[in-house]
Amino acid sequence: MQLGKCLCDFIKFLKRVETKGRGEDIDPTFRCDGLNLSIVLIGRSKTINNYACEPYVSYIKSAVEEGVKTFYILAMGRVNCWIADEVIGRVCREQTVRKTDEYSDEIMYRGRLLKISCIRLKSFSSLYNPFVRYFDTY
Repeated sequence: MQLGKCLCDFIKFLKRVETKGRGEDIDPTFRCDGLNLSIVLIGRSKTINNYACEPYVSYIKSAVEEGVKTFYILAMGRVNCWIADEVIGRVCREQTVRKTDEYSDEIMYRGRLLKISCIRLKSFSSLYNPFVRYFDTY
């Protein structure tokens, strides 16, 4: 598949994630020509109240087994960011993935100052770069 087609499909995927309704389930995984990534949204209060971080940990483990190479963990709000940290701690300790990047900030949202967090994780099997063939490596 061509790089341009993958990028267009990825933009459509991001739009689907961005416009999903509260409580609506979507497939969080994007796959295209060797690029396998997942966006994990932390924040469904029913999930957190009943199961804490377990569903997120289980999802990441099973997704790694299915070939997902990169995860973006997104959280907004103090409790959700804490749950995200717990999830990341568990999957990293169990050597399912490794944390590569992190961004945290505070934003004004609906009149409230909220903490936001985005953490990138890579599976240990993700040494393969699907786009290397598109770039000159001289």
